Amino acid sequence: MAGALRAALCGVAMGAAAAPPPRLHMGGDVIYQIVTDRFKDGDPGNNPAPPRFSADCQHSLLYCGGDWAGLAEVIRSGYFRDLGVTALQISVPMQNTPIVQAGHGAAYHGYWLHDMKRPEPAFGRWEDFHALVRTAHAHGLKLLIDIVINQGGPREHGQLLDDGQLLVDARHDPEGRLHPPGEADYTRDEELLYRSLYDLVDLNQHHPRINRYLREMTQLWLATGIDGLRVDTVKHVSLAWQRSWLQQVYRHRPVYAAGEWYAGRNDWLPENFRFANESGMHVLDFPVSQRVRQVFRYRERSLIDLATTMDAAAQAYRRPLDQVLFIDNHDQNRHTLSDAAEHRRLTEQALAFILTARGVPSIYYGTEHYQLGAGHAPVNRPMMASWRRDTPAFGLISRLAALRRQHPALQFGTQRTRWVTPEVYVFEREFAGSVVRVALNRDSQQAAEVPDTATA
Repeated sequence: MAGALRAALCGVAMGAAAAPPPRLHMGGDVIYQIVTDRFKDGDPGNNPAPPRFSADCQHSLLYCGGDWAGLAEVIRSGYFRDLGVTALQISVPMQNTPIVQAGHGAAYHGYWLHDMKRPEPAFGRWEDFHALVRTAHAHGLKLLIDIVINQGGPREHGQLLDDGQLLVDARHDPEGRLHPPGEADYTRDEELLYRSLYDLVDLNQHHPRINRYLREMTQLWLATGIDGLRVDTVKHVSLAWQRSWLQQVYRHRPVYAAGEWYAGRNDWLPENFRFANESGMHVLDFPVSQRVRQVFRYRERSLIDLATTMDAAAQAYRRPLDQVLFIDNHDQNRHTLSDAAEHRRLTEQALAFILTARGVPSIYYGTEHYQLGAGHAPVNRPMMASWRRDTPAFGLISRLAALRRQHPALQFGTQRTRWVTPEVYVFEREFAGSVVRVALNRDSQQAAEVPDTATA
């Protein structure tokens, strides 16, 4: 491809056919992240009773009815096949505290753990979860679950159960199964590990009884046949304990594991890279993903900044191909700012980038329909309104997901910048003779001419 290259939304040069990825590697996959309660109500019989339930989801801090039966129904409809995703990541499936807390609502999100060895009744029973795993696998989908190893429910209701039996009560904890009460000072590393997060009971993983409970719980859910774990709040749990825990996870059966080491818009945290390199699991790639949002959502950074960040992250990660890229998720504003054509176009460009760049792309539910939500939870977690297949974003995801499956360069390839300006980014992925070149032009008014980009 010598000479001039005109960069519009996304130009791709393709190479050889794909080889199957090795186990534990998801470079050829596209993850679709689902807030289970907000996706589809397949079984109204498991909806919580008032006051924890809002039938029309107008009270968005309450349960809205989504469950595993509804998700299985959408799988069977062929929606995910047509979208091109190959893995589903669902909310924490364990039983949560059955309360409504003033100002915070109910535990529809899954992060107020009550009994980690039992399924959340609002999502279904054990047989429903097993049926979901079977349905996903029958339709060629991996199933990943969100899992919590740091905390239980709100401290004022802080009982954690072990398959129905009391394990610990925050109001009476003489053995120190929990860390001391008190909200963490987020500037102090030791408090991140040993204090509460959002006034939730904080588990002492080094207590023998809690350690055993978390390991037994993990084995219980792995035994259902799931394919991976998204591990919540890993910066709040000691690295040494997580290393040991992961060794047990991988001895059970190879799965994919990615931890959430949250980072803000301008954070470049050495601890994030150390964790990814030394823990035994991958991470949600916040340093790169936040830069993608700055470039395409907020337009406060240039494409030169994005290319620089990609190069720096590739040097900082030992395994840059295995980290998860995203443009929005359940803890962030939705990427699409408005219904304006330009904002939709920027979402399409951000999607084009994560679907072709190094890493494992993750699509937040509804992004394929340009879901709006300029606010954090629960604004960014509405009920899924449509399963249409005709939006440009849906078509873009479908086409580029197919390319990932077909071309080794997009699964295993190194990435290098071929041309970059504030508005144009041309990069190349290459592996074993397979070459993919991607061109992004953020400027919707001006075409760009890129000189001398020969592959050889």
